[in-house]
Amino acid sequence: MKRLLCSAAALLVLAACSEKSQGPTAPPGPPTLGTPTLVGPVNDQQLSTLRPTFTVTNATSDQAGTRTYEFQISDRSDFSSTTSAFVGLAAVVTQTGVAEGTNGQTTFTPSTDLQPTTRLYWRVRVTQGS
Repeated sequence: MKRLLCSAAALLVLAACSEKSQGPTAPPGPPTLGTPTLVGPVNDQQLSTLRPTFTVTNATSDQAGTRTYEFQISDRSDFSSTTSAFVGLAAVVTQTGVAEGTNGQTTFTPSTDLQPTTRLYWRVRVTQGS
């Protein structure tokens, strides 16, 4: 007697059915993520605001799933912690959990003013799953 094994995912039951009497297949490994591409602000761009919007092109992945971004902005190229020379203005800003934008780009605007007349460095990374 043959047993029909099917995936637990209702939407994919017909595509995942087989007549083999094997155990369940191994879950996929961790996703392979592409690197988000920095869009702006660009190198040496003079800004007219202390709260600029930072934009990246969304990362790619070989698996479906929610992706979130971490933005870091610093007045030091090594992103080490510093104390601002300007009272009430940020020298280092880190924001995690920024939801991926639906238009192919993800943006972040700091909720605090950044230092004026200061060269700032920024970077972003993407996380998918754990």
